[in-house]
Amino acid sequence: MTRGGLSDLESKVTVRLAFFGCFSVWRCEQPVHIHLRGTTLELFCYLLLHAGRDVRREKLAFLLWPDRPDAAARNLLSTALWRIKKEIDSIGSMQLQADRRVVRIDLGEDVSSDARALHESLRDAHDHGGEDLPNRAALLKALGEEDEEFLEGLQCDWAQIERERHFNLRVGGLLLLLNHATKAGCYQEALEHGRRVLALDPFRECVQRQVMWLLVQAGRPAQALLEYARFEKLLHDEMGIKPMKETDALRLLIIADSAATDSKATELAASQLRQAFDLASSGRQAISAALAAATL
Repeated sequence: MTRGGLSDLESKVTVRLAFFGCFSVWRCEQPVHIHLRGTTLELFCYLLLHAGRDVRREKLAFLLWPDRPDAAARNLLSTALWRIKKEIDSIGSMQLQADRRVVRIDLGEDVSSDARALHESLRDAHDHGGEDLPNRAALLKALGEEDEEFLEGLQCDWAQIERERHFNLRVGGLLLLLNHATKAGCYQEALEHGRRVLALDPFRECVQRQVMWLLVQAGRPAQALLEYARFEKLLHDEMGIKPMKETDALRLLIIADSAATDSKATELAASQLRQAFDLASSGRQAISAALAAATL
């Protein structure tokens, strides 16, 4: 034990890497000023995102300076690595490993990363079939409360590819939580996850149907019909198309259910809703596709 009752592990300096939003580094929950700019910052982010992996020097040179002659790109890479080494020496808990062929950043055990946390929690969920979600708390924490853009502000090609990949991973994780909460009868929580998905991808029609269905289950059919009207207008204004026949069929079913006064008819309508829309598979399929496309 150390002074104040803290264990040795708890007393270590903790470094947190935040890739969602503008890239940032935190030490003991205090922001660390990064003295890197431009392509050197892009290189730093790339190596941190692929921490623990050897990356060939020629790949880095071409990735970041594709329009420069080979010799000039290699010189720029060497200069950028020198600046990065100075930076991580001041941050601590990281080491830059470089030889004439490959480059790698190794992270200490006290370094956390929001990107790595999301990868690991989704992989654990996928390993369990996406059904019971024994790591639900970890997945909730990894997804956070804000859906910030991955590496916001970086416009290089590799960052845009990673941005799309992590967007799909985030949506897949939210779908898992949506379907898990729905199966558990936690309709308000499921609605929150569904609305987050639609905020990210407003044209995902299967989720639009799920949100409508959840509103009915929560006793708010009028709001479910309002959701349909808004979605119908969005499709018309943005794409000049109508909702799918399955979505329109759900609207008609909600109207019929709302008009029913017989409790048995209401129970039958609810049963038909459950049979018509399989809510259990979409999250698992989405995360399987995202993980298959990702290099984790």
